[in-house]
Amino acid sequence: MNTPKTVVVYKKSKSSKKHYMHVTNQHVDRVLSNRKRPPVLSNSYEIVRIGVGNSFIDKWKQEYNIRKHQGS
Repeated sequence: MNTPKTVVVYKKSKSSKKHYMHVTNQHVDRVLSNRKRPPVLSNSYEIVRIGVGNSFIDKWKQEYNIRKHQGS
């Protein structure tokens, strides 16, 4: 089964101006949850935007000036 990708734009600290992108096959609830298992992203990171679908990758890369993204 082909699951849609979860796309997350985040900053490593609140005062940071640089944005990063992480793309994963994990369900959006799994990305936001930090119970029972290690989180997909560190709890210290500030999530700026989160979306489901490949269409967000190119759009947010351009909007937040991100050159590369992490993940699958």
